[in-house]
Amino acid sequence: MANRDITSRAGKGAALNIGDHDQNLNALSSTSEEQTGATYEVVYTDHGKLIELNNASMVCTLDAIADIVAAMDTGVDNFSVTLKNTNSATATITPTTDNIDGATGLSLAQHESITLQTNAADDEWHVKSSRDAIYAGRVPAALIGGATLPAGWSAANPGTGAYTITHSLGLASTQYAVVLTIADSSQNTYLAKTTSIGTDSFSYDTEQEDGTNVDVGHSFIMMIP
Repeated sequence: MANRDITSRAGKGAALNIGDHDQNLNALSSTSEEQTGATYEVVYTDHGKLIELNNASMVCTLDAIADIVAAMDTGVDNFSVTLKNTNSATATITPTTDNIDGATGLSLAQHESITLQTNAADDEWHVKSSRDAIYAGRVPAALIGGATLPAGWSAANPGTGAYTITHSLGLASTQYAVVLTIADSSQNTYLAKTTSIGTDSFSYDTEQEDGTNVDVGHSFIMMIP
């Protein structure tokens, strides 16, 4: 048995001895662990750990909370794990059976991390810590030459002065902010305003002072509180 494994009464079939308790303390001491395979499943032995996800096709699943409860041989409404994506590609987090604050999954961009904890009823994952993140991009007029965006994002220009940025972060809500800045060296006055904000994309218009849509270079900052 690896030193990081947790010994439970159910697993051992007997009362725990001093060595078992020492091993459990070691396992729960908030260690860091890197996972480089394309898949990884969070299980009861990951309680309190920081799991670094480092694979371009990473799909991280969360074991069923009921299985975690059974494996730990007690109610575990305080089971928690922190997941951090250290790869430039987006990592996907997918629960086996239980939702994450009502969502069936989420994604982590590079350097983004999130701490998940089981709820008191042991039937749902809660986001324990806010995954504060700031993303930025530069978009040329009419996308000429291509936009500079975070990895995995895309930009569309469906009409004059109309733009849509698809971020696919797998957000559970639209509670994030978008700041738009016109990047034009002329003396003309331009405005930029958001027209819609969704869980996987946001849209906005760039306009002249009189409200007429016009294609003009600009930049954006997306902030997840």
